[in-house]
Amino acid sequence: MFELILSDCLTSRPVTDALKKNYRRGTRHLVIVPDRFTLSYERAILRELSLKGTFDIEVASFSRLADNAMESEGTGCLDSLSEVMLLRKVIERNRDKLKCFAGSAARAGFCSEMYAVLSQVRASGVSLAALKEAAVKLKGKTALKTEDIVLLYGEYMAALGGMEDNQSKLEVLLERVKEGSWRDAHVYISDFTGFTAVEEDIVSALAQNSLSLTMCLPADRSAPNAGIYPLGTLARLTQAAKQAGIKTEVRECRLLKGDLAVLGANLFGYGGKKFTSDGSVFLFSSPTAESEIRWVARQIKGAVTDKGRRYRDFAVVCCDRTEYVGVVDKVFADFGIPVYFDSKSPLAATAGARLLQSGINAVLYGKNRRDVLEFVKCPLTGVAADDADAFENYLLHAGADRSAFDRPFEIELEDMAQAESVRARLMRLLAPLAVFGRTRAAAEEYSKAVTDFFNGCDFVKNNAALVSRLQESDPAQAMVNDQSVAELAAIVTAAEEVFGEDKISPKVYAEVLSSAIEARQVSTVPLSLDCVYVGQVGESRYENCKYMFVVGASLGKLPAESADTGLLSDSDCAEWGRFDAPVHPNARERGLGYKLSALMTLLKPEKKLYVSYCTSDKAGNKTQPSAAMNEIASLLGLKINFFREMPEAIVSRAALARYLGGAGNAKGALISFVGLKRDNIDVLSREDLNALYSYVSEKFGAEYVRNLTEGKRLPFDGGDLSAEVFSGGYASASALERYAACPFLYFMDYVIKAKEREEARLNARDTGTLLHAVLEKFFGDNKQSESWEEGLREKVRSAFDEMLNGEEFSYLKSLPGMRSELERLFERAVFIIGSLTEKMKAGSFRPDATEVRFGFEDGGIPAVTVSAAGRKIKLRGVIDRVDRWGDHVLVVDYKSKKASSLDFSPIKVAKGERIQTFLYLIALLAADKRLKPAGVFYLPLGNDYVSGKDAEERYRYTGFVSSEPEVAKALDPGGTGALYPCKKTAKGLKATKGGTLLSEKGFYKYCEYVLKSISRSLEEMKDGFIMPSPASENICKYCAFKNVCASAGENVRGEKYEDPHIAGEAEDGME
Repeated sequence: MFELILSDCLTSRPVTDALKKNYRRGTRHLVIVPDRFTLSYERAILRELSLKGTFDIEVASFSRLADNAMESEGTGCLDSLSEVMLLRKVIERNRDKLKCFAGSAARAGFCSEMYAVLSQVRASGVSLAALKEAAVKLKGKTALKTEDIVLLYGEYMAALGGMEDNQSKLEVLLERVKEGSWRDAHVYISDFTGFTAVEEDIVSALAQNSLSLTMCLPADRSAPNAGIYPLGTLARLTQAAKQAGIKTEVRECRLLKGDLAVLGANLFGYGGKKFTSDGSVFLFSSPTAESEIRWVARQIKGAVTDKGRRYRDFAVVCCDRTEYVGVVDKVFADFGIPVYFDSKSPLAATAGARLLQSGINAVLYGKNRRDVLEFVKCPLTGVAADDADAFENYLLHAGADRSAFDRPFEIELEDMAQAESVRARLMRLLAPLAVFGRTRAAAEEYSKAVTDFFNGCDFVKNNAALVSRLQESDPAQAMVNDQSVAELAAIVTAAEEVFGEDKISPKVYAEVLSSAIEARQVSTVPLSLDCVYVGQVGESRYENCKYMFVVGASLGKLPAESADTGLLSDSDCAEWGRFDAPVHPNARERGLGYKLSALMTLLKPEKKLYVSYCTSDKAGNKTQPSAAMNEIASLLGLKINFFREMPEAIVSRAALARYLGGAGNAKGALISFVGLKRDNIDVLSREDLNALYSYVSEKFGAEYVRNLTEGKRLPFDGGDLSAEVFSGGYASASALERYAACPFLYFMDYVIKAKEREEARLNARDTGTLLHAVLEKFFGDNKQSESWEEGLREKVRSAFDEMLNGEEFSYLKSLPGMRSELERLFERAVFIIGSLTEKMKAGSFRPDATEVRFGFEDGGIPAVTVSAAGRKIKLRGVIDRVDRWGDHVLVVDYKSKKASSLDFSPIKVAKGERIQTFLYLIALLAADKRLKPAGVFYLPLGNDYVSGKDAEERYRYTGFVSSEPEVAKALDPGGTGALYPCKKTAKGLKATKGGTLLSEKGFYKYCEYVLKSISRSLEEMKDGFIMPSPASENICKYCAFKNVCASAGENVRGEKYEDPHIAGEAEDGME
């Protein structure tokens, strides 16, 4: 008897009803469902039949049924893990014979992709002979692909020998069915939307060789959307039963009502009919994924809190898992909603897999620095995070790589002791893997090496400690990592069994392990019986779901688009089909399958379905509702509601609790309520607002909350940023410039004291610092122009060598490959000094002093004093060079940057970004009242690549220059503009690129403005203001901390400054 039930949805009810009817103790019953549904079906059967156990009811998938049948006969079978390894072995042996895939065969994911292709070909019933015949007739790239696939198909089958694998075991199962292994059983098949060729044959055989076969398929032969249902499968099965003389009964089972019944018969049918909704479907959109999920969370939390629902009554379906799972996790945690994500996690993401792969790679590739660092940073090596960071800093600074790890570190740098400790531990842990440095070895030797390596790393113990730590913060990941020990052991054992006694290269063995690890997925189970179930379209049963939220249903996501990717394209499959080698599913069948999966998911909820999307993606691009969402709206006459999270009037503590939903939302709500109150909109009473304020202050800190509610939106509590300044009574110009450029930049640089890693190469900062020191040494020793020409090269060499032998730069000589770079830098120093002295000789200004210190107790000139935060603050610094002519002085500050990236314009001074040289000028003028300003300049030292005709202009000053006639003449008698940023024209003196002309009065006005700007910055620093708020976009572009700044590129200040306000007079010409 073959009973075929055509259901309007995927449900266990028809099967459990048939079981109730047939169930008698002592009679065998076999229920076949997709592998991922076996556990939930067992639960459903126990519940519906009121049984405590299923001793005479077997629930299995086709694959598991085949495994059980072979196991009972003592016949072995390769699992998918061993199959992938065997295929990798085949690929390695035949890589040089491949025509199309020769280049990509070594790629980590290639083996898994080829495994999927061969599985699809074999599941479609395409034999090797049929594919060979087709290959001869094909042309172009498809022909080359097919030849490679034929080669690997044949070699893989040969390598299988007498063993069975996941595909061939189904053929064995088919034979067992025909032999009558289930002749005394009632068989039930459910929750499939289609079958492979061999699975169809098994179903037909079961119809003929069992007491009865009851099968439930989703299908509606007369509905407008009948085309998406597996009617072809239905026709083939009924025809086969008829030919075999099996009594066949086909009946319909209609369980859906109202809106869901309408969708079940019409969605994707495009028939144009209109229906009236009964209210069981709701459509909405939100501006972002987070606001969309927050709305969902409020509905769930409210239903549980106010209406007595259980969390397990709700399911969330993510149409775009990548974009939504993280958002769901965060938002639901804020609301205190327990959740279970029904998805497998990759074994490759576990700490154990990382430990094994990085350790092998470190030895296999000659201890390449990148691989060594990957290994050291693995949490299972026992290396503390601070030690790992110090180790990395040392490697980069010292240029240590490969053979440098074989002996103790010798270059004396700041982190040497920590780094050497890590190096010694590293070599001890990697020692058991020495076999991976040989040419070939047996799989047994590799297996022993890996086992010894794990033991040496205390893998089991350290992994257990990691799992324990993860239990609190990420229970799901704890569960995955807990399984990694057994999973990795199984992979190593399988590799030994697949390769046997064959001698193979370590690279092949490593790639086999990598392929197996990449292909392995680890399952988790719910940690609570009462939690919201989160899954994907078509991947979960959503058992007993009463309310379903389908989120992220934007265009191309519901149904999913059929992507033409992978080793075998849709056009390749079409060509094969033309020559009698059809592969299923093809592009059209895949598209219909996605529609059917989407429909079956949408029909799951018993009470209400919600479908939503966000109107913009992560990048801010506008999105559209999916085809399914638009068609649902059309069918049921629904509108797509739009929700933006806005607080409503809250009249009681209970209402406030409902609105908050969870403690994690308190901070965001407080900001919203205070902002509304500032606009005279009272959502909360003052008493309740104060209570909320007190709670958030207690949790996050009073200072932090005060700044948040005042609108400063600090990322965290900066505290008193000027604490060091005020305690010592001093502030530096460079720190103040940093703060003016961006408070967060100052915080990271001067408070956190984060610094960029130093690498064993001459970067712009290194070359600038060394050139800076050489210039100071040269001009400090040679102040008069008479000494500049004679023996210039020797004098520069003397200054260069003296700096290089000093404590600050001596380490550079010991770095690998540095000799030629240093020599090039010396030649550059000769060029710079020669160019500068040649131009300076034409004028009257000469170096008067270098390294002029002000504000220091051990000498120099007095500090500059400003008033801030109710007290006097002293400013100090070191002036690179002071040039003088009579009573006129100018300041020169050396910069490592290129002129193109060094904007020294009035607006930069106004914003506080370029105040350093003016502060230096203030110090000089205050120390000697007779002195007068002539200019403040930067000398960019980063201009090392300029075309030949511009070579002489490569090094020239940028900044503010005196417009007083006698000073201009003393600077540059010919008015050429070769060194200073101004030149003489027919209309008078004009500023050139990078220059600004100022009168003497203008200089004093700028100095006055700079002091006020400094005072203002110190006040803000005292308040702890550290909001990322760059003065310009370029600050973010070149910021070393942009990767840790949550607002990089945002919040650029838009203040407008008028030049006369700064300089005092319009004629002080901002050119």
